Amino acid sequence: MAILPGITSRFSFGQTVSDLFSVTGNRFLLMAGLMILCAVVPAIPQYLINYLSYGTIAPDPATLAASGQSILTPLFLLGLVVGIASYVIMGGSMTHVGLGYFEGRRDRLGEALRVSMTYFWRILGIGICFTLILIIAYFAFLLIMAALIGGLAFSSGGGAAAGFGTVIVLLILVPVMIVALGYIQAIWYVALPACIAEDLDVFESFGRSRALTSGNRWKIFAILLLLNISLLIVFSVVVGAMVPLLSLGDPAALASGGTMIILSLAMLCLSIPFGVVYAASLTAVYINLRRAKEGVTVNDTAAVFG
Repeated sequence: MAILPGITSRFSFGQTVSDLFSVTGNRFLLMAGLMILCAVVPAIPQYLINYLSYGTIAPDPATLAASGQSILTPLFLLGLVVGIASYVIMGGSMTHVGLGYFEGRRDRLGEALRVSMTYFWRILGIGICFTLILIIAYFAFLLIMAALIGGLAFSSGGGAAAGFGTVIVLLILVPVMIVALGYIQAIWYVALPACIAEDLDVFESFGRSRALTSGNRWKIFAILLLLNISLLIVFSVVVGAMVPLLSLGDPAALASGGTMIILSLAMLCLSIPFGVVYAASLTAVYINLRRAKEGVTVNDTAAVFG
């Protein structure tokens, strides 16, 4: 498609961030409602089941195995299936709502859920493939680090030199691994909105995302870095403020079941606005990539969603 008059062929970081917050502000209530329905509500019964069964909301499989218990109970597995299905529906419905903002469409909760159910298996497939890609890349980096550290230890015969070499390898490769994983995520960042907006299958969605993000992946990486750093700062501040209040000067109080439930529910609620922002970023990046690559405008709904 030719670039339309008044549209540049450059992906704008500033415009994308601006659109991200526009989507968040204009569709926050509906998207937050979808998150509560699909993420918070299903999590509460799972927390209660874990607490009643194991005395904690987040049981440690190793500790349970040492005591002769297994975490793989029918109730746990049921909760896992429900949780995965809920997140798939949430991701699809929130993406549909975000895309609707650019189309000038006001969706209702039921319509967003219906569209998400229509694309359920494709969204699940995208999630599985995306996760596998990141896991494979992560373990590939671990193998590289292990090989380098082992080589240093062998060549230096151990001792202080090997320890110093290990520190240097970690200082270099850990940041490289983080950047590389972020860049890989940027390549296929818009696979989900492409699937829903253009009615693509799983592999077509990945191919479409790869084509759209080409030449703009470092800017997308910068947006992801901005979101993740903001998330880390806010979570750190909130947890840092809540821990002293909940412990009341007694560190052992933090291990109590009730305290952990309160802290976990607080983190779950805090994840709602960040989940909305993240979903909005998917659609904002997707639309701005199409503006840059294909010259579509916000009002050119046939081009964007055809």
